[in-house]
Amino acid sequence: ELEVREARHPDLEAIAQGMNHFYREHNLWSPVSPAVLGDFLNVEVAGVHPNRLYVVTRDGQIAGGLSLSDRTRLVRMRVANLSAIARLLGSALGILPRNGVLCALTVRRVWFADGELDSARYLWQRLRYTLCEQGNCMGIAYDPRDRLADVYQVPFWLPMFGARYVVRASRGPDPERPIYCHAGP
Repeated sequence: ELEVREARHPDLEAIAQGMNHFYREHNLWSPVSPAVLGDFLNVEVAGVHPNRLYVVTRDGQIAGGLSLSDRTRLVRMRVANLSAIARLLGSALGILPRNGVLCALTVRRVWFADGELDSARYLWQRLRYTLCEQGNCMGIAYDPRDRLADVYQVPFWLPMFGARYVVRASRGPDPERPIYCHAGP
């Protein structure tokens, strides 16, 4: 009953509504429109279109989605100067490629409709599996207080990197609300 696919142009209205509904209570969220999402999809750098939108549908209805930027043909990151033990552990746990080159896919704007947590988990797991040949690292950034923590189900042993953001605004963000992470991997 669940299907994961790339979004099509007619989906952009539903995706924008879903994202805006999901993030409506987040600090730092800038609402999106179908035009904004279309511009995201149309970005071209050196002949490469790195951006994609994916959706998960239940019985033909969009239940969630995410944006993905694949810069693997544009940027390479090399992990260097690791201690021997860190290199060994990284290789043994399968979290660092043997050649030290990270081919990162960046995931943002993950959202799901009310009551569709399982759909979002399926979307995340399915893309991790189907895109493993395209990249060896999927970067995510989220507020740990957010419902998204339930989507990713990150194992306790996986290295996580904390970040602090400095925001300049006329009034401070509401500390009770989760923060939408614009920056990240």
